[in-house]
Amino acid sequence: MDRSEIEKAWMILKALMEQEDAVEGDFQRWFEAHSVGFASYGYQRAIPKPHLETPDGRVFQPDFLAQRTDGMWEIVEIKRPDTRILKNAERRQTFYASFESYIAQCNEYQEFFLDSINRERVRATYGIDILHPPDALLVAGMDEGLEKPRVHAILARRVLRIRFQTYDDVSALLDFMRTIHFGKFENLPGLSVHFLIRFPDLKPGHYLLDVGVDERRDRVSVAVGQDGTLGLKVIDSLGRPHAIAIRGVASRVGTDRFEYLAFEFGRDESHAALSIEVNGIVEAWTAYENQHVPIEVSEHYVIGSDLRGVQQTNMQVAELLEYNRTLTLRERLDFRQYFAGKSEGGVLPEVQAFPQ
Repeated sequence: MDRSEIEKAWMILKALMEQEDAVEGDFQRWFEAHSVGFASYGYQRAIPKPHLETPDGRVFQPDFLAQRTDGMWEIVEIKRPDTRILKNAERRQTFYASFESYIAQCNEYQEFFLDSINRERVRATYGIDILHPPDALLVAGMDEGLEKPRVHAILARRVLRIRFQTYDDVSALLDFMRTIHFGKFENLPGLSVHFLIRFPDLKPGHYLLDVGVDERRDRVSVAVGQDGTLGLKVIDSLGRPHAIAIRGVASRVGTDRFEYLAFEFGRDESHAALSIEVNGIVEAWTAYENQHVPIEVSEHYVIGSDLRGVQQTNMQVAELLEYNRTLTLRERLDFRQYFAGKSEGGVLPEVQAFPQ
């Protein structure tokens, strides 16, 4: 599982949940675009909008057919979050009335598979075998204002099995997965550097930052490679290099606008990680499992050049923040919001150039 993928999916979902005018199609497309949403529920494959047709011409089209890791298939139905309704006590009953219709629709899809002829048509069309009737997952609503015991009481009256989740449940499950897989790389000793920066003329060989006193060891640098990539490179105490990079930096980092760039390196006795963020998205990431990366991070910094002061970079820095550890996700989200506010409208305080 990729850290950038799961964090991006989580951030986009949270943003959708805050949009009161978001519709079902927005969340349908989110699931289609972010497979980690299905993976968090134990699904290994999903078929969007399957065409289910009976011999007499009736057509059913659930949002997804999803296959669990044990090979069993389920129906997944996505409904709107009903943000406004659930926040309004007077209108909240509307959701429960709609919820009854959601369940009835899921039951129709499930009952379709009771007929062996229908199951054979699905097998011929999609090459899959679905037991009768399949279970269903229904995603709808938000936690705020929702009486979950009432919802589960409605579900308990049904014969066919339907699981219910709110979008808050989906978000929480994604965050749990992220913590399980990547939480150990947070708050590690190392270096976290955050730039609000603009490059009038960025070329191969230019350095944004160089940390250390020895070019051969205990060095952390951020520079543009000869191939035009923007990279974070760590040379540990044994002289071994560890590096990551992103491509297309010249075309993506504007000369006429400020960008938020973040670079992190962290390690302990059992693992280490490097990452690069561009405007709040983790674009490069690598981790070392069961491996110690020995390094003494120096307090000697050179901004806008290399350690020798030779590879000078024409850049403008509006703000630069540095920590001697990697940040938590909550801290990184706060930083993204902070820097987004700083760059809004292109109005920035006390721009400092290195060098002109």
